[in-house]
Amino acid sequence: MRSIRHGGERSVIRNKYPNVVGSWLDLSTGVNPTPYPWVDKIPANEILEASANLPDQDLVDACRDTWCQYLGAQNELEWTVTAGSQAVINLFPYLFHDHSICLPEPTYGEHVRVWKNEGRLIKRFKAHEVKTCDFPARSVVIITNPNNPDGTQYKPEDLLVLAKKLESLESILVVDEAFCDVLSDHSLASHALPNNVLIMRSFGKFFGLAGLRIGCLRATPHLQEKLQTLLGPWSVNAVAILAAKHALEDTQWISQTRQKLERDSSALKNILRDNNLNIVGGTDLFQLVQSSQAANIADRLAHRGIYVRTFIENQNHIRFGLPANNEGFARLNSALQG
Repeated sequence: MRSIRHGGERSVIRNKYPNVVGSWLDLSTGVNPTPYPWVDKIPANEILEASANLPDQDLVDACRDTWCQYLGAQNELEWTVTAGSQAVINLFPYLFHDHSICLPEPTYGEHVRVWKNEGRLIKRFKAHEVKTCDFPARSVVIITNPNNPDGTQYKPEDLLVLAKKLESLESILVVDEAFCDVLSDHSLASHALPNNVLIMRSFGKFFGLAGLRIGCLRATPHLQEKLQTLLGPWSVNAVAILAAKHALEDTQWISQTRQKLERDSSALKNILRDNNLNIVGGTDLFQLVQSSQAANIADRLAHRGIYVRTFIENQNHIRFGLPANNEGFARLNSALQG
């Protein structure tokens, strides 16, 4: 099975396996398969109004402030609402055009892709080397915490030490916290931070609404201004802002979802282990398996209508997202046994 660069590319997998009968079970992403039910939670007239008008700055600011309350952030003005993490990742080479780049191995592939596309040289390091690596002056060090795809966790205190070290080198620390909603005690968002630390937050993973394309970024006012200049006006749509604000305020749903994801993650790990698959990392939203038969396993599952994530950069890895319900868990277990 040819590796696909991203999970969720459903048309690609359907075209590759046209003989699959029935619906696909998509386990290819790390997105919560039970999304926040914003359409049921928000009055229809508010949704229609948001759809019909350009994003109002008061609504943008209210969403930002709600997000900061959710994160325990100390200064709302350090944060800005963005059109998802990807929009920001794409602009990093232009925000830091004269910096060298340092990325862990492995990491989220888009961080690698955007810098390579700009012809920038990338220094790679292993997760365990973060305390000892000699990072060059005027560099951008990008860390995903917890890491995608292997779930490596970095302690906040270690990242703060790293930030101080980088500050003395006129370097930048970017922490991509796309999956940190399930590991909130590892977030830097609630800490007092030096100006050389950027934090990226994604709404789509934990809240299960990746299609809305909304995120939040902590950065200095200067970098926020540069970013907004590059993005232009109305870069985040009003419906996404409205949905995110309501979701971030729904403390009961957030608490119940964290508990559900923990249970479902445990169930997924049990199924993988019962089928003799070697789990080498993960979070409550996905598990990473290592196998010399990874491509064959992914192909066999695809013929059964189950879509898992394989990797171009490591052909022995498979990532399994969470099924949405007991039927999905049973279907995966049956396919792995068959």
